[in-house]
This record gives sequence, C-alpha cells and structure tokens, in this order.
Amino acid sequence: KILSYGDLIEIGEYTLHSRFKYAINFEKKGNIVSLVNSKVGNGPLTIVFKKMPKTVNKFSCDKRNFYFDDIKFSKKNLKKYKSEIPIFTESCAKRFSEGAREFRVFLCKYSPADSLVFLLDKKREKNFNNGFKKEFLKRIMEGVSDLLLCDFEKGAGKIKGVGFGLTPSGDDFLGGYLLGVNIIERLMGLKLGKIKDEICSAALGKNAISNTFINCSKNAFAGEKVNKLIYSLHSQDKAKILKETKTLIKSGHTSGSDIATGILCGLIACLSLAPAHTRTAKRFHRSVN
Repeated sequence: KILSYGDLIEIGEYTLHSRFKYAINFEKKGNIVSLVNSKVGNGPLTIVFKKMPKTVNKFSCDKRNFYFDDIKFSKKNLKKYKSEIPIFTESCAKRFSEGAREFRVFLCKYSPADSLVFLLDKKREKNFNNGFKKEFLKRIMEGVSDLLLCDFEKGAGKIKGVGFGLTPSGDDFLGGYLLGVNIIERLMGLKLGKIKDEICSAALGKNAISNTFINCSKNAFAGEKVNKLIYSLHSQDKAKILKETKTLIKSGHTSGSDIATGILCGLIACLSLAPAHTRTAKRFHRSVN
C-alpha cells in the first residue's frame, strides 16, 4: 500500500540507483526518487509505502500512474505531499526567533557526539580528538568561517563531500544551510538568490543523493520532518519544538543533526545581510547566537 508521494516527482522512466533497508533509490537525469517506508517519511521526491516492497527493479510514472516493475498504481486516491517550506512574514520573526533559540538548546543537548553541532557548542570539539577527526573538524570550521564571511562559493567548496556515510556530513550541512537562507529570505523580505546560486554550484558533486537534497533545499523544498520543525519554531510551543527536534535528529546517524546545524548556521549568517537598522533582525540575531 502506498501512503503518499512527493510533489516534485517528474514523469518519465528511472533507473535503479541503490538499495538499502529503508529506501530503494531510482535516478533520472541526476534526480533521485526514493521508495521508502513511513519511518523515513514524506519528502519532495519520496514515495511512502506502508510496508517496504521486497524487490523493485524498475520504476516509471506518467501523469496518472506509478509503475513498479509490472504493477500499476493510480495516483488518483493517493495523498500528495506538499514540500515547500512555510512562508512567514517579518511580523512572524519575533515568534520564530524565540522558537529558534529553544531549537538550538535542544539540538545541542540531544545530538550525537560526532555530529556537526560542535559548530554551535564549542565544548563538543573535545569529541574530535584523533588525527582524522581533528582534520575533519578543522576542514568544517574553515568552510563555515568562509560562509560567515560571505565567501559562499569558497566555503561550500571546502565543506562539500566532507565526512562519511550515504550523504556526508558536509553535504547534509549545506542542504540545511540553504534552507536557513530561504527562511531568512522570506522572514526579512530579502533577495538572496545569488547567494543560493553560489552555494549550490559549489556544493554539487558526484553524489546524486546529496545533489538531489541540495537542489531541493536551494529551491525551498524540504521533507516533512524539516517542515514540521519549521512550523514548530513559529508555534513557540516548547514541547512541540522538542518533539520535532528529536524526530529530525533520529534521521540517520548524524544526518538529521547536521541538517539542523546547517539551518541554524544559515539563519545566523544571513541575518548579517539584513539592514543594520532593522530591529527585527537584531532581535533575531540575539536569539539564535
């Protein structure tokens, strides 16, 4: 049974890319569509099954149907997940900044020791105490320093592909960072398209899964776990913020925490681009720093 599907899935034929316990990935022109279970959840390019299919080797879709091997599923009665991140106005910024402060506290408290949360909590740097880990920490910190200095292309280029896993920590961070840029763009009424273009062009590499996530983030599309978190920040409900933070953190080993760290760093960096006299920007900056 299919529970839902993402709103960015393009019509056409896809080829098998990779197969994992909770995801079967298909590719078309560099874009990945993933067949997942409800634990992974909704995303702009996911098809969510109640129970993961044991084997699917071919996938395609047209305007009305999905095709898995030789089995056809009509889209007619399926739920379509809408992936665009929430649009808030500057009048929402005070509420959102207070929620972001709580989010930062929870992220630093509950994230894995080897996540990129050391960027928000200096005490965590002690967890990176051997040769490789020290070099990893140094590389990430240099790249983020460049981003904060508005050298976006150089910073993204240093971070791209850094780390282990299906999607390296650096790629997860950059996708989150782009989401943070989009949030500030909407909250403060800024035009940050050039910044997003620079980051994205430097961030894209040979990892099709990372590239798909980064492109979606650049264009303000995100998975349900991220969007629920963003909504919770505006709600100012501490229990809800804690719940959604923990849910995102549980995505992968460090992926959720690395994405979340990127979101906060994107917020912090792009606030500096808001007009200096904007009281809302100053208040927001104090909240998340």
